[in-house]
Amino acid sequence: LLIVAGPGTGKTRVIIEKIKYLIENGFDPNRILVSTFTIKAADELKDRLRLQLGDKVESMQISTIHSFCHKMLQSFPEYHNFGNIFDVLGELDQFLYVNRNYWNYGLRDYINEINVEELINFYNKCTENNVNPKELIKYYEKNNSSKKELAIAKSYKIYLDMLLDPNDTKLDYALLQREFYFLLQNNPDVLNQVREMYDYILIDEYQDTNPIQDAIFKLIAEPKYNITVVGDEDQSIYGFRGASINNFRTFLDRYPGAKKLELEENFRSNKEIVSCFDKFMKPHRTFKKRIFTNNPGFSNPILMTGESPQEEAKNISLFILKLVSNHNVKYEDIAILFKSVRYHSSFVIDELDRNSIPSITIGDSSLLTKDEIKDTLILLGYLNSYEFNDFQKKWLFDHNIFESEYLGLEENTIQILGKNNDINNILDSLDHDKLEKMQIPKKDIEILLSLKNLKKQQTRNQISQLKLFYKLLDATQYNYRLFRRYLVDKDANADIKIRNLAKLSNLIFSIEENTRSREFKSFFYHLDSIPENKMEDAASFEEIDAVKLMTIHQAKGLEFPVVTLAGVTSRRYNREQKE
Repeated sequence: LLIVAGPGTGKTRVIIEKIKYLIENGFDPNRILVSTFTIKAADELKDRLRLQLGDKVESMQISTIHSFCHKMLQSFPEYHNFGNIFDVLGELDQFLYVNRNYWNYGLRDYINEINVEELINFYNKCTENNVNPKELIKYYEKNNSSKKELAIAKSYKIYLDMLLDPNDTKLDYALLQREFYFLLQNNPDVLNQVREMYDYILIDEYQDTNPIQDAIFKLIAEPKYNITVVGDEDQSIYGFRGASINNFRTFLDRYPGAKKLELEENFRSNKEIVSCFDKFMKPHRTFKKRIFTNNPGFSNPILMTGESPQEEAKNISLFILKLVSNHNVKYEDIAILFKSVRYHSSFVIDELDRNSIPSITIGDSSLLTKDEIKDTLILLGYLNSYEFNDFQKKWLFDHNIFESEYLGLEENTIQILGKNNDINNILDSLDHDKLEKMQIPKKDIEILLSLKNLKKQQTRNQISQLKLFYKLLDATQYNYRLFRRYLVDKDANADIKIRNLAKLSNLIFSIEENTRSREFKSFFYHLDSIPENKMEDAASFEEIDAVKLMTIHQAKGLEFPVVTLAGVTSRRYNREQKE
């Protein structure tokens, strides 16, 4: 069954009702496989099903395709070389791994020309399309490719060989899928066992599946073909990740006898928006459909123009102020969407601040901009005797570390130490007697000497940056002070800082795990090299009346009463349909 669904037509509701119907008609919930595009979507589906079906949901296989493939590979360890315990590289892990190793891939001559992210995208697309690495090299050799192109093709084989080393196996997301596909394809008994596990398959966001995912589902579905896919070609926005809209468009050809149903009534938007959308998308569709709504009319979509990004930002801010002042709209009802938050949002953010409009930016990779994170990096640098260069100092030392709440020094101590921000010179030149003579309180002496002693220990016997991070928190008592503020004083800002420090600890772990280095210099280099789209956002208040700024991709699946699409220019959005 192919369900062609328009936006706001209740796709998730249809999946829920289908699952309920199957269970009410005798299907075992443990034998129903549901695949979603994101972990968030899987969790939402479970939560909504739990309200309808209770405990029956707990053992159902509702997950992303990556999680499903991981589970299946672990279930059949005797059929592959990985065993039932192996490392899986998430997107950040994969970046760090390739960034550390790519000069071992035969690419030394092209280090200055290679963008690591583009290299990873090439590897992933090759894997997701089941490209044979040896055939890939032959193809480039036959087609008079440049030396650089041939070197990149050869590097793909080296990359795979390193990941699939039997003594140190790591699988990226694309390999998880490919190896499970190979497992099914090459082992009829495994394929039959997996087929016997599931009586029915449901796939959400089918337009965003890639070729190898589709091949996996097709293998499992045969010969019963109890499979329902739900998707909308209008919402295919993950082509850059390898998704193939052709899976959706050719479903009826590849599954003879399949039925097709349309969900065309939009329950979310008003008549004017639905009409505008349907008119815009109609020329780009394979399957004819007419999106309509029985909701009342409200107002036509508004076109705001500006001669410059600054003028556009002013117009958006004035528009928001009018909505909030005159039309009973809350700030939290409003979303501003960008093609890229990193490159296109700065003027809007400045203008919102200028007008005292509260906002939360999602996808701004802002973790490293927070004081508690900068202070941690400064102090880790001190403990490792690391000399920051001028550029790093400009970024990190925008305030006096001795004045930071991280150390929690008393005002009198800060005045005695003076405005000198060079923590190395100050701490290394002071001992207990000197600090006492300077009339610095005992509590502050303990903190300052704890840092100095920790530096001595690190010099004598280097430990990992993650362990040092925890020792730093103990030495300064910063985490205890934050927890006290949060638990006793109900300080929400303390909660934000705690969560940011937790995010940093995960980041340190990922870098050390994937670079196999415990040195601060290596850690700091890799931290600085992480692209913003893979860097975490800082934590934010969950419940706050504020305008949300995010990318179009991040808004997928969310709903807002008022949506402003900012920075719409032909250069940014003129993406040719390639399929």
